[in-house]
Amino acid sequence: MRMRYQGAVDFGTRVNGRMEAELLRNIPGLGLLISKLFWPVTKLFEYRISGTLSQPKTQPLHVIPRIIMMPLQPFKTLKEIFTPEHSPSP
Repeated sequence: MRMRYQGAVDFGTRVNGRMEAELLRNIPGLGLLISKLFWPVTKLFEYRISGTLSQPKTQPLHVIPRIIMMPLQPFKTLKEIFTPEHSPSP
């Protein structure tokens, strides 16, 4: 698997980026072809990364991974449902 990150880290250690995992990319010879065949699966593993280096926050970019992960993380799912989003203070 190959992890690809696009984004930036500033001097305040804040992270803003996008990460995706390419499956079977580093197989010699056929890796590029196999990774192109698994491209839709790669898009399922695409995440937005924010926060700081010490406390990064990840969020899937697409709905399908969120639905798949809900039963695997019941407490986190309940917290996200019942916690209102904060708007940044000016």
